[in-house]
Amino acid sequence: MAADINANELEWDRVRLIDFYVAFPSLMTSFKFPQSFIKAKASFRELPSPYENIANASRLFFQIGEIQSAAARLLAGRGILSDKALLDSKVVLLSSDKLVELKLLLSKVKFRETSWYRELLQIMADHPLNGKGGLKDRSGLMEYRHDAI
Repeated sequence: MAADINANELEWDRVRLIDFYVAFPSLMTSFKFPQSFIKAKASFRELPSPYENIANASRLFFQIGEIQSAAARLLAGRGILSDKALLDSKVVLLSSDKLVELKLLLSKVKFRETSWYRELLQIMADHPLNGKGGLKDRSGLMEYRHDAI
C-alpha cells in the first residue's frame, strides 16, 4: 500500500529516507528505480555533482540518524510532532500555531519547485517501504530482509 506524503502519519524510516535524499539528492542516481519511475531517474542525473564524493552513503545515512532523531525529539518537545507516535516509529504532525509557522517557512524553500524534488516525493509516496523491492531495499541504505510485511 502506498503512503500519502500529505498524510498526517508516516513511517519514521520513510521520513528518514526523504530527509536524506533531500539533503543529498545526487545520491538518488544509485537508487534502484522501479520500472515505472525510469523517466524520473533522468531528473536526478541533471543535478550538479556535489563538491565532495560520498564514498559510503550507507555509513553517512547511519551517522545522520542521530541528528534526525534529535530533530524529531525537538519537534515533539515543541508540540509539532506526537512524542507517543515517535515511540512507535511513526511521525504524526500535531496541529499547532508552530506548525503554521513551519509550513510558511517551508513554502519559501526554492528547491520545492524543482522536478527532482517532485519526483523524489512521488517515488517515496507511491512505493512500499518494506520488503524486497521496497524503498529500504531500493535505496540500499536500510536493512529490509527482516521487515514485517
